[in-house]
Amino acid sequence: MAKRKIYIISICVIIASALFAALLLFTIDYFVTKDKINSYLADNHAYITSDGDNIYGNIIEDGYKVFLAGETRGTEKNPSAQLAMIKMLYGDYGVDRILLELPHSCCVALNRYLDGGDETILDEVFAAMPDDYFMNSDSYREFFVALKTFNDGLDANGKLKLLGLEKELSDTTVKNAVALLQEMTAGLQTASDRVNENWRRLAELDTTQNYSNQTLAALFGAMNADLSLAKNTVYAALGDNAADYHCLVNTLAESISAASADMSSSQSAQAAENLFYTNFKIFYDAEPAKLYFGQMAAEHVYLATMNSADADSTFAQQIDSWASLGGKVCVIKYSYENSAAADFAGGKEFSIKQSLYEKEFNNYGNSPSAMTLFRLDAEGSIFNTQQVMVSGGGKRTTDYYRYVLLIENSAALEKAA
Repeated sequence: MAKRKIYIISICVIIASALFAALLLFTIDYFVTKDKINSYLADNHAYITSDGDNIYGNIIEDGYKVFLAGETRGTEKNPSAQLAMIKMLYGDYGVDRILLELPHSCCVALNRYLDGGDETILDEVFAAMPDDYFMNSDSYREFFVALKTFNDGLDANGKLKLLGLEKELSDTTVKNAVALLQEMTAGLQTASDRVNENWRRLAELDTTQNYSNQTLAALFGAMNADLSLAKNTVYAALGDNAADYHCLVNTLAESISAASADMSSSQSAQAAENLFYTNFKIFYDAEPAKLYFGQMAAEHVYLATMNSADADSTFAQQIDSWASLGGKVCVIKYSYENSAAADFAGGKEFSIKQSLYEKEFNNYGNSPSAMTLFRLDAEGSIFNTQQVMVSGGGKRTTDYYRYVLLIENSAALEKAA
């Protein structure tokens, strides 16, 4: 019995010693890592004002063609950060193509609002959004009003254009997309009998009715096939409307197909990434010399797949794989200090948590604008060599994103009244 007692005590001592050693190593590593982070960040941050001005200069390198910002949805200061980024990127790089998490049918209407200022168009865009859609908020309406004011001050040849990547949101946005396509093709004829027949069928749709997915899938599947088999013919007939038409058809075809499919959550997530990709490719192929900026949910913009991600290949990964865009996709992760977010669909609010080392960014906050931009991939960066703020896959922080924008003291977004 005495030997057994000694044995148990010895095992307990060994376990306790191992745990103490592990705790000691973790503590040492934590303080060493924390010191390296702060030493690096002190020389690699800048402040951005709400007007997009850089206090102490811009720290984003030249050479990027696509800028993607990853947000946590549902927090009040996201729209103002989006506006500040648009102003900064336009002023510093000439970025004038803005990617949005909206169907392109909404963006075609919003572009008309930016051009003409008819606020009934803005009313109609928001009326078409489901009540629980994250953008259905007075803050986002104010964002578009402010964006129009900014756009009004730009030269005629440098105006912004809004480009939608998202699937159709509702029966209303589907009908709006159909009406836009009817308007674009009215009175047109091509050398292709197949294209002409599909446009005739399109013209016969009554946009006051709800059609079955089967009926719409057959037509828009055929119209999408036309864009594969006779793209030059379709584009030549449509002129300046060609890319808008192409995106509307692609979005309708994919949205209707997805609504009818029985997919797992991972398949659904990948389908969303793929739709973003195919729609962006339409825009980029039409205007490869343009520079693009999009602010969207963070899972779309990581340059490597997170362990927790449902999709195998993000939107950002897919476009970064192109020869023309490889290494030219700038990803900015948003980090939030003392902030909250709203989930409109679930009717809940929650605090946005920062990871252990992410909190070190807060040491350089408290800027007059409450937005601090950090570069992570400069020389001597710990983020270039270690898994700081990320885990799994043996990848470094900068394999996922290259910049962080710190947003402070943001309340949860409020649903539109």
